[in-house]
Amino acid sequence: MTADARDLRRRWQRPTICGFLVIAGLLTGACSGRSQSPVACGDALTTDAVADLRSFVNWANTNHVRGAVGEVGWPATGDVSQWSAVATQWDKVAREAKLTVLLWAASEWLPPSYNLRIANPPSGTAGPLTAIGPQLQLMLDANKGSRLIGVNDVGGEFGTPAGFSNANPGDYGTAWHLDGAQSLQFLAAQGIRLVRLPIRWERLQPQLNGPLDQQAVAEVARYLTDANNAGLSVVLDLHNFGQYDAGSVQSPTAVTTLHLGSSELPAAGLANVWSSLVKAFGTYPAIAGWDIINEPVALPATDGSSPKTWELASQAVVSAIRKTGDRHDVWIEGYNYSATGSFASLTPRAWIKDPADAVIYEAHTYFDQDRSGQYHDTYATQEKAAVAAAHHAPGAKVCAPK
Repeated sequence: MTADARDLRRRWQRPTICGFLVIAGLLTGACSGRSQSPVACGDALTTDAVADLRSFVNWANTNHVRGAVGEVGWPATGDVSQWSAVATQWDKVAREAKLTVLLWAASEWLPPSYNLRIANPPSGTAGPLTAIGPQLQLMLDANKGSRLIGVNDVGGEFGTPAGFSNANPGDYGTAWHLDGAQSLQFLAAQGIRLVRLPIRWERLQPQLNGPLDQQAVAEVARYLTDANNAGLSVVLDLHNFGQYDAGSVQSPTAVTTLHLGSSELPAAGLANVWSSLVKAFGTYPAIAGWDIINEPVALPATDGSSPKTWELASQAVVSAIRKTGDRHDVWIEGYNYSATGSFASLTPRAWIKDPADAVIYEAHTYFDQDRSGQYHDTYATQEKAAVAAAHHAPGAKVCAPK
């Protein structure tokens, strides 16, 4: 099995977060007026990563909303010690802000060559998870007993190469996969209590506004049951980047990407699938929340603004979910890949009106200079690019502002 490159990360940008997340009763708190994090000093990559996170913290505090980091990841091989040093400084800010952080990524099916693996099956094989990587170990050690560290348990978004669509979603067990009970028990044994479960919209709802696919529903239901038995809570993530790939049985390689907010994919379409998903899974004890769509990007503009399109669409989904009677947390990502440094500039004000007052704004971050999460150059090369971009003196120790 292979996961296509888009599924295994591609990221950019920057955001901010408030403190205290309430998830399944495991962590509580309240927003305060301003981040009190100490100034962190380091090289340019460290400074940029910390500054982005502080931006998100300040944005959430200013808007008096809850926040979380739904994805953060760095390599387990190569320059791991240097990337881990960045993560250590970044985590100090996250810990003081009492953020819930979910690492990218774990899966029984991740190949050994994928350098962001945080939990590993037996070497060179696909199978139940048996070991954790240095990234997850670092976060668990640093945060033991102090806050919630979770993981992205990936696989439902795998197998989407050229030609993927609602008409060609790939077979379960061949193209995509959800981890089994043994792996979930292993994660729980490490102290994990929360997982984010990415899955593609096209697999769950093969026709827009149509019924859910019963096999996909059964697989998610099995996963939720196994997670509950392991003592894990789950945030279900529609991993679609604000789009839906539409094809036809007659021409399976002729795929049209529909963008949320367009006439072909109005916000009502996303609201429809979430109404159905909430009705299908809302009574499962493992459910901690709904991540309504991953990293929206490339949406058409409303009144000259693509972020405005996302604001209107996400509000429509929250309203639809609440009409079902559901009161779980709804996770709302930021526009343009949900980057930690982008919330303040793209959406200065928190925008969701929720009668249940149960919204969590979710940011994502990766430490490489372009925020792509691909880590395609050495640490030294990435640091040189960060220095040039920020106009720091080579080798200088710089401090991220509060």
